[in-house]
Amino acid sequence: MFFANGGGPDVDTSPPETVPLEEAVEFQTVLVNDGFFQAVDMDLCVVDTQKHSTEYEDLSCEDHPVPDTVFSSTISFMNTFVGP
Repeated sequence: MFFANGGGPDVDTSPPETVPLEEAVEFQTVLVNDGFFQAVDMDLCVVDTQKHSTEYEDLSCEDHPVPDTVFSSTISFMNTFVGP
């Protein structure tokens, strides 16, 4: 499962995202704790901005060890877990 979420600890999104960052983090935690996924099968890409959807596809996932964009992270995740 791949999550890309705008808004973050340093940005108060107004109007709020349809799925705020806090809910994405809670959802990830519940799925892992309830055994639906292992943490390695999930990727939460945080972009600390008020942008939405394709507006942040070229921005970096701030919580990733290697700077990559939301779009490249999405494609990489799909190639790894879904296949061509």
